[in-house]
Amino acid sequence: MERVLDIDVHSVRRHIASETGPAVCVGADAMSKGGLRYIFKGGKVITVLLSNKQMERLKTLKAGGKHV
Repeated sequence: MERVLDIDVHSVRRHIASETGPAVCVGADAMSKGGLRYIFKGGKVITVLLSNKQMERLKTLKAGGKHV
C-alpha cells in the first residue's frame, strides 16, 4: 500500500492507536468514533469498518437516493 497507493502506513497506524488507545487499555472488544467502528482482539486493532450509520448512508447514496 505504501508504494502503490502512496499511503504512509506508519502514520495511519499511529492515528488508529491514538484514537483507540484508551478503549484498548480498558479491555474493550470494539469502539466507534468518527463514523468508524474499530474491532479489537488480544489488545490490538484487527479491523476497521464504516459504522452502521455510515454504511446505510453509503448504500442510500449508491442506490441514487439523497442523504439528508
